[in-house]
Amino acid sequence: AKYTALDDFYVFDLETLIWTKIEAPNAPDARYYHAGVVVGDKLYIFGGAKTNEVYHNDLLTFDFGTYTWETIKIDDTPTSRAGHLLFHIGKKIYLYGGFGGEGG
Repeated sequence: AKYTALDDFYVFDLETLIWTKIEAPNAPDARYYHAGVVVGDKLYIFGGAKTNEVYHNDLLTFDFGTYTWETIKIDDTPTSRAGHLLFHIGKKIYLYGGFGGEGG
């Protein structure tokens, strides 16, 4: 079977039980096996795969208050990867493992 990375984003309303697609400016490229973590009113996403040979090492945020995406520009970033973990403790986000990318 052939799979295609998706770039759609939905919100599920727990009261109405309805899924609604979120249309937000600056949405990231389609990807899979990325990792995300919510800190406060923002979702942080790192990496993921576009194809079996193309991996990302970008850090993106989605602001739940403004419904906008932003790419965080960082000089020194971990290698491109997919299938990793992100978790948040205090004022830090941790990244662990994954596969692919340079040295991955």
